[in-house]
Amino acid sequence: MELDDRLRQLAEVGPPAAAFLLLAGLWEGWVRLRGIPPYLLPAPSAVAARLLSEGPNLLAEGVYTLLEALLGFGLGSALAVGAAVAMAQWRLLERSLYPLAILIKVTPVVTVAPLFVIWFGFGLLPKVLIAALITFFPVLVNAIMG
Repeated sequence: MELDDRLRQLAEVGPPAAAFLLLAGLWEGWVRLRGIPPYLLPAPSAVAARLLSEGPNLLAEGVYTLLEALLGFGLGSALAVGAAVAMAQWRLLERSLYPLAILIKVTPVVTVAPLFVIWFGFGLLPKVLIAALITFFPVLVNAIMG
């Protein structure tokens, strides 16, 4: 790698990295000078220390969350494409179901999520269904539009 390439990379990466470090430094200083309790606003150094100490646990939980999201995305996409194909074949079905799909879309997920937990428990299923619900409408619209 030539010097020009390295300087170009530094010019691309340098300003965002400097801005991040400046923000973290200001945050750290603000928390320490003001004596803000960690339960209200932890310092970046405390966050980094916790991240290092809890890293393996966070990684395992992150993998589980990724699994939930991917399963929900797959389920929502499959249902949406199936519904879009059916709606494209039968216009009466589209005129009947599309308004319901819009109603589902405008309903905030935060209002439905507690119901899913009550109905399906705290396991994998309600999380997958919530992810599927979030995925369903955008995929449906894009599949119908072609």
